[in-house]
Amino acid sequence: MIAILRNPVDRAYSHYLANIRDGRAILPFRKELEQDLSKTNKGWGKSHLYIELGMYNEQIKRFKKYFGPDQFKILLQDDLKANTPKVIKEVFEFLNLESEININFKEKHNEAKVPKNIKFIHFLTQIGLKRKIFRVLPNSIQPKVKALFFKKDGREKMNLDDRKWLTSIFANEVEALSKELDRDLSHWLVIK
Repeated sequence: MIAILRNPVDRAYSHYLANIRDGRAILPFRKELEQDLSKTNKGWGKSHLYIELGMYNEQIKRFKKYFGPDQFKILLQDDLKANTPKVIKEVFEFLNLESEININFKEKHNEAKVPKNIKFIHFLTQIGLKRKIFRVLPNSIQPKVKALFFKKDGREKMNLDDRKWLTSIFANEVEALSKELDRDLSHWLVIK
């Protein structure tokens, strides 16, 4: 079992952007999260769990209860981003795989993209057409078709007020996780 933990504020925003890209959300960020938080019936397929999925500490404790240190590795996305080859080598060694292989770390996958028309992408997703379109298209023309649907500029940054709001929600969680992992995660609480 391998867990790669990301700053929960950034994780929630990335989750939201993925839902916008995939047509599963149309509301502005804060409204989307507040609406999801207010749902009483939560779970996969019922809510997006933007906040709940970033509450790592109890999840980690649960996994540690069933998996020993030789079966459960916890990594931070910060480390993966700072030194991808080193972290990948650690993962391969943890899995007892050959760790000296050539990997193209510059190629990006599953990047956040912002639709040119959020409501149109949402509509295509709701009727099941978005997935069908991209599944039948040859890989060679997918970038051209995606350029029709998505902005070139990539993702928009989270505004400062929303970052402050989310950081306050996750503050106690980050402090508890920091103790559980015996790692300083205070940089996750810095508003930038």
